[in-house]
Amino acid sequence: FIPQQLSVFLSLLYRFDFLKRTISRSRQLLYPNELEGPLEDKR
Repeated sequence: FIPQQLSVFLSLLYRFDFLKRTISRSRQLLYPNELEGPLEDKR
């Protein structure tokens, strides 16, 4: 890995993780009864 590529990869990974957290959080707001949904099983 070239350091520049590594930083780009880490930023993409961070963005993807933030997106997943935002999606799961919005699902909890939309469906409060489905806290044990399929997205929460991957922890």
